Amino acid sequence: MNAAIIERIGLLMKQGRYSEAKTIIENYLAENPDDFLGKYFYAVVLFNEGDPDKSRPIVEELLAENPDDPDILRLSIELDIDGDRLKTAESKAELIIEMDPGDARAYLTMARIKMAQRSYDKCLEAVNKALELDAENVDALNLKIIVDGILGNKTTSSDVADALNMDAENPSTIANHGLDLLRQGKVKEALERMKYALSLDPNNMIAQIGMQEALKSRFWLYRLFRKYGEFSARLSAIGSWKLIIGAYIVYRVLVSIAQKNEELEPFLMPIVYAIFGIFLLTWLMDPLMNVYLLTNKYGRVLLDKNEKLMASLSGISFAFSLLFFALYFSANSGFYLLMGVVFAIMIIPLGTFRKPTNPRNRQIMLAYTIALVVSGIFGAIFSTPLYYMFLVGLFIYQWVINGMLIKENARVFE
Repeated sequence: MNAAIIERIGLLMKQGRYSEAKTIIENYLAENPDDFLGKYFYAVVLFNEGDPDKSRPIVEELLAENPDDPDILRLSIELDIDGDRLKTAESKAELIIEMDPGDARAYLTMARIKMAQRSYDKCLEAVNKALELDAENVDALNLKIIVDGILGNKTTSSDVADALNMDAENPSTIANHGLDLLRQGKVKEALERMKYALSLDPNNMIAQIGMQEALKSRFWLYRLFRKYGEFSARLSAIGSWKLIIGAYIVYRVLVSIAQKNEELEPFLMPIVYAIFGIFLLTWLMDPLMNVYLLTNKYGRVLLDKNEKLMASLSGISFAFSLLFFALYFSANSGFYLLMGVVFAIMIIPLGTFRKPTNPRNRQIMLAYTIALVVSGIFGAIFSTPLYYMFLVGLFIYQWVINGMLIKENARVFE
């Protein structure tokens, strides 16, 4: 492959014009099917176009022929991260570091793996090493900003300023600046930064996530919920369970004391209602905010297909709950009240059943959610025991999905 073609392909990929680069590479490979660089570029383009299954066999073939090539190893690591084969990716990253301990990119690769593993302390350790070797590495600095933000470290704002000084037009840096503004409560300014970042790179993941958060943060209640989310992200799986179980035990103890001591009831019940409200908020806030995003011209394009599905179902359930509550107040029929409660409560499973990333867990939660819908509706129509079964099932649902999400998302300490 001559220098002119390499330069042209490199420019197109840098601009995100992967389909054009793909056409050039395919035409080249039609005449040079065994060209190493051609196959490498083709694998890169396929991966960036969202087709890792086609990219993977090409990379495996190239890696078998060139097991010590750092560029092939890096691309193989990207595929491993995408396929959630993080231990395999870590082994390859260790090999790259061993081959060249002075390569900042190798430590950045390791940091990205540790980030995917939610091992934030090890991620920070690796990214700091990358910056020690290359202080001008904007990608490393942006990853450090993200991790510091998760951990609540105070260096985030100064790091954002440094990154902006290095490259003021970098979409990831601009998005990180927006997230930092969001943490400071400057929602309007954060929105402007996210819009600008997305205008430079509509596919930038940091900007997409940041834009979602900024749009939701227009509501003060979500800002409180977001603070809780930031706190819980710093907890291990055990820490998360301690928080949930501890809060539930406190709730049950306070209810019991209030029931047995009438004189304490006026003081304890407001606390009980507050704890119950927080529980309810943690489950309803995200589904309802996604319904809001679905109705927002900017927010709609930021939701993936699973989020759109859950938001649509939650919105329908919310609309039916309002309809049945309205019918109850006009007709004073207990049936309408029961149906209103069913559809109001169903916002929780309908808005969360696709949240687990594990395919098996998703299948379990789909079946569970269908069972809840059926038992709730038929229970309201035909059978009081079935209705109680629906309520008990919903209570259990929250513990089951909590377990799945904690296992998938909790912070890891090494």
